[in-house]
Amino acid sequence: MTQGVRLLIPPFINSHSHLGYAMTLGYGRKNETGTLLDAVQILREDVLPKITEEDLRSRMERIERDLFLSRILFVRTHEPLINDIAFKMLRIRSNPLVEMQVVAFPTPPLFFEDNEEKLELALKQGAEVVGMLPHHENTYEEGIRSIKIVMDLATRYDKLVDGHVDEIDDPESDFAHYMIDEAKKRKWGSKTALSHITSTHYQGASFFNLVNKLRETEVSIVVNPETNLYLQGRYANINIPRGMARVNYLLEHGVNVSLGSDNVSDVVYPLGTFDMITVMEICRTAEWNCPLKVVTENGFRTINVNPPVIKEGEKAQLVVLRHDGSSLHYMPLLVLNGRNYVINNIKPEISTVD
Repeated sequence: MTQGVRLLIPPFINSHSHLGYAMTLGYGRKNETGTLLDAVQILREDVLPKITEEDLRSRMERIERDLFLSRILFVRTHEPLINDIAFKMLRIRSNPLVEMQVVAFPTPPLFFEDNEEKLELALKQGAEVVGMLPHHENTYEEGIRSIKIVMDLATRYDKLVDGHVDEIDDPESDFAHYMIDEAKKRKWGSKTALSHITSTHYQGASFFNLVNKLRETEVSIVVNPETNLYLQGRYANINIPRGMARVNYLLEHGVNVSLGSDNVSDVVYPLGTFDMITVMEICRTAEWNCPLKVVTENGFRTINVNPPVIKEGEKAQLVVLRHDGSSLHYMPLLVLNGRNYVINNIKPEISTVD
């Protein structure tokens, strides 16, 4: 019996998640419309007020274990400032299995209540990344001003930037252009990521101009196939768009693109998985192609972390996949992070009962 293929690769990167309220489906009322706007309202009113530090710690023990079993050793999580979720996450994160970057995420957006002050405080208290939500500000002008404030904070505190940008079914939403321009002025391109940019699936010439800017500035793009395919196009009656940024076009034109799980089992997306192979396969279904590098090497560029090297004396961080020839799905054989490891010895067999 063949032992199949063994593939040694770097650990997987989950470039975009919301771990603070993952696995909270049922904490609030049902999202009857399935739209992002209604989900955000339910989060704010029903879900986030119920997340205590104890609740967060309990869920994170399970989530971080699931991440490790899914071959993920590095994760970036966007945590709301509402109800101090970001601050709670900064206090409780300590799991040796997975290295976590916390994005201080102003949702509702920056100019809601005291989010601007909380954002700066979260950076002072250890959040590695500053987030934003310009297309949800009250006016277009406020959206532009929020980008400038966030980029100023990033350079002042030497932080990375990852914004929820243009996650909307509106071709006129073009905050991505302004964000790239601000990153270029500050020479902050390689430290900047744009998440979602789903408005670009409607755009023509504007999108091609954006691609040139991305390549020039080395700003990264994070795509979240599962959640975006579920959420986008809800307001369309005919010719419903796929809802995802054009992954393959971006890759073909030299833009760094990585993938995230985004929401998992919450009011925004009731399904979901932390398994990046599954996320990649969903991306491939939508895009007809999706290379492994979008969950490995490209992810390291996005989160601005040097990939681990396999070398004597260095901390071992690696994944060994196996493929038995009977399935297109690569199964983990070994996941190793320093002294912590998991080995998958499952051998499926079919038996007949007499």
